[in-house]
Amino acid sequence: MADRARKNLPFGLIAAAVIVAASLGLVLLIRGGGGPDTALAVLPPIHYKCYGIPQEPPNPPAPLVTLETQFGVEQGVQILVSTLLCPPAIKTWLPNPPQGDLNQPHLKCYAIQSTGPTGNEDPPHIVTLTDQFGTQSGVAVGPAIKLCMPVLKTVVSPPQPPPTGMLPEAPHYKCYQITGVVAPSVQFSLFTQFGTENNVTLNQAGLQLLCAPAIKIQELPGAQPEGDLTAPHLRCYFLENAGPPPGFIVDLTDQFGDQFNVPVMDPLFLCQAVTKVVTFPTPPASTPTPSPTPSPTPTPSPTPSPSPSPTPPPLDIIHYKCYQIPPDPLGVNVDLRTQFGNDLNVFVTSSRLLCPPAVKTLPGPVPNPEGSLDGPHLKCYAIASTFDPNYVVTLTDQFQTQTGIAVGPAQELCAPALKAVVPNLLPPGAQPPAVPHYECFAISGVSPNIAGVQLDTQFGAENVTVGPPVFLCAPAIKTYLGVTGDLSNPHLVCYAITPFVDVPFVVDLRTQFGDELNVAVGPNQVLCVPATKTVTFPTPTPSPMPTPTPPPTPTPSPVPVHYKCYDIVGPPLDITVRLKTQFRDETNVTVLDPTSLCPPALKSVISPPPGHGPEGNLSATHLKCYNIQSTDNPNKVVKLTDQFLPLGSNVTVGPARELCAPALKTIVPNPLPVGAQPPTVPHYKCYDITGPAPGFTVVLQTQFSHSPTQPNETVPVGPAIRLCAPALKTIGAQTTGDTNQPHLKCYQITDTPPSPTINVNLRTQFGDELDLTIGQPEELCVPAVKSVVCPTTPTWSTPAGDFDCDGFPSVVKVGSRGSEGYIGTLPDTACAVDTTLNNEPLPDAWPADNNDDRKANLSDILAYIPVYGLNVPPGPARFDINEDGKIGLADILVYIPLFGLSC
Repeated sequence: MADRARKNLPFGLIAAAVIVAASLGLVLLIRGGGGPDTALAVLPPIHYKCYGIPQEPPNPPAPLVTLETQFGVEQGVQILVSTLLCPPAIKTWLPNPPQGDLNQPHLKCYAIQSTGPTGNEDPPHIVTLTDQFGTQSGVAVGPAIKLCMPVLKTVVSPPQPPPTGMLPEAPHYKCYQITGVVAPSVQFSLFTQFGTENNVTLNQAGLQLLCAPAIKIQELPGAQPEGDLTAPHLRCYFLENAGPPPGFIVDLTDQFGDQFNVPVMDPLFLCQAVTKVVTFPTPPASTPTPSPTPSPTPTPSPTPSPSPSPTPPPLDIIHYKCYQIPPDPLGVNVDLRTQFGNDLNVFVTSSRLLCPPAVKTLPGPVPNPEGSLDGPHLKCYAIASTFDPNYVVTLTDQFQTQTGIAVGPAQELCAPALKAVVPNLLPPGAQPPAVPHYECFAISGVSPNIAGVQLDTQFGAENVTVGPPVFLCAPAIKTYLGVTGDLSNPHLVCYAITPFVDVPFVVDLRTQFGDELNVAVGPNQVLCVPATKTVTFPTPTPSPMPTPTPPPTPTPSPVPVHYKCYDIVGPPLDITVRLKTQFRDETNVTVLDPTSLCPPALKSVISPPPGHGPEGNLSATHLKCYNIQSTDNPNKVVKLTDQFLPLGSNVTVGPARELCAPALKTIVPNPLPVGAQPPTVPHYKCYDITGPAPGFTVVLQTQFSHSPTQPNETVPVGPAIRLCAPALKTIGAQTTGDTNQPHLKCYQITDTPPSPTINVNLRTQFGDELDLTIGQPEELCVPAVKSVVCPTTPTWSTPAGDFDCDGFPSVVKVGSRGSEGYIGTLPDTACAVDTTLNNEPLPDAWPADNNDDRKANLSDILAYIPVYGLNVPPGPARFDINEDGKIGLADILVYIPLFGLSC
């Protein structure tokens, strides 16, 4: 292992390290969040063996708590009596190696009872469970019957030393009875601090439990949330042949008090990590990151508000009433992506609006309230952006439908926010949800001019007049210390409202950019309502004859580009290039024979109804695709979302097959323009994938349309066959391409070659090919959003291109996180092999772990001592984890969301 010397830290680094460590202390104790459940390739080594203990009520008796799990929020849960003590266990199930971790906290389980009208919570969920004994589907989740929480245990007979350290605040578990399961016939041994038992089996008919990680808040003034929603779920089996009571007497201390001289009775359960996938009710298209607190706004409303909902309302019903707030300078740069295109390096200047969710009631004899007070708040910031999409759209909302709306320049970024009305405090450690984010563009249009619209927010109720539209807010994906957002969220149309009325509130706000305290809420400004958007311009102009001129500009069009790919035949090039995608940086790729010519296409969906389109841009760059000789086989599972599959589908990315490069095209007999060069973007490296046919029939138009009397081609869309990732291509010293281009998902199509036959001349950076015949259409390529499906659910955000899910992109920098290819860590390995310090050869696995102990903590920050302040080079890129060419405070600040975590 390389020598990692320690020297005196510069004062700035000492201060930064102390601030980071101190400020993150509370954050790391209470962590919520996490995304949708995904199957684990390797289940966490967490096992518990649960013993019966005397049933005693907690002290004080019968406390009430609020519990939040991924099944929802339940208030007024009564803690009854203690039932189980669960020490961590090591399970040996031959021929498997021992599994478990005796350093996990002990758990003490209480029987619980809902004080609501329906008794114990009984969520209407059917789930699929996967653990080390197998997978079972159709498991019904029954009533919640236990709360398991951390406990300190002191063995008093036979005497043992008392435990050291503080009582852990996580994990907590809410355990539900489950039915529809069959216990496997297995034998194993269990080792706990109470001893070892061999030949343990599972009871085939005994009670089984599903324990979901939970956030617990005791319903007392000043109580804080405790727990961790990112902990693994547990499945508990009733044991047989588990042996007699171990004969220990213990003292137990948890947050409900002390219990002394507790005899440890019969072993009852084995609990081990399990993955849970909800199969009913159908999971939504995008699951918001769970919040560590039951509600992001802990303060009561000045007016009566609806009872909290156990699940967030759908975003397509949420309205927002936006109030002016004082401009607080921010000064950070972010990348934004909407359906209008990419807006990169956007400077976020200052806060401008606070938008709480609203309920809107139109005037009329029958009240028709719409909206929900339980949605996330938005905090909107002014942005300095030159992005001005060249789009004309049709907008339909609950007030009106307007056509010919020109989308103007980007003016606002709206991000989810937590709000607390002063003097109430923001919940310590709680983070705002990841969705929705919006980039708002200036628009103008006809005012609906509706008076007497009642708007209710947590600030109160007010009647307003709805004036002209001022913004179109498009759902956005934001890159800043990770990637957050979801393009499938609804659009919003924002209308000016009058009169301008101040509300007498001062609030504290928290977004991903940080906290802003004592913010005076000013007068209302706008009302934002969900809307549907249809692009009507740029209008595709049907052209029965091919256009002989090449695209006039090398810059990509902001319109999402579709491609229809045709067979072509030509001699192999045998040229060696370097290709860099978010999957891999691969040198010595041999470019072989041309396979396809992909002209831009217009796509119109005609079935299943309702059809839509056309979409695309006939003036975009052509692509010429070549077979390549490559060893690149990512074998990664990714989720692809496109217009055919808006909910997305998981596919495995297989071997790299093709390189697609920009091309100039002329129709024979027109010659290629003298001296003209093809654009430098986009380049694509295409990989094999398999996926189902989406079941759509589309009309496609390209510059090769059949004839003036048959300009369009109707084709069924077949199965997915390629994923084309944007690439950088290097020939010698020349690098071209742009990894910020959209990905393409290509589907197989069946159609006839153009008739009469069309021959073309093509020019790429590899040279000219003349008089090529356009053959059979083979593929339809549409823009797609790609996200990595991590084998485990990490406790940090995973940016685009993070293929080992360690929080850092594998090949291409994203936001403030440099790529592992630049940093020099392993791009396909997320964690060190073990926790022993500095015992593994370089390179390291996780950029945040400088001493390969599987933790990101102060010792990793101290590793910066010898190199702090150096430029790169001569300083080592290993410590430049934000990839800005110098080693300094900016790199250490990247540790903030990772500090205290383990991989």
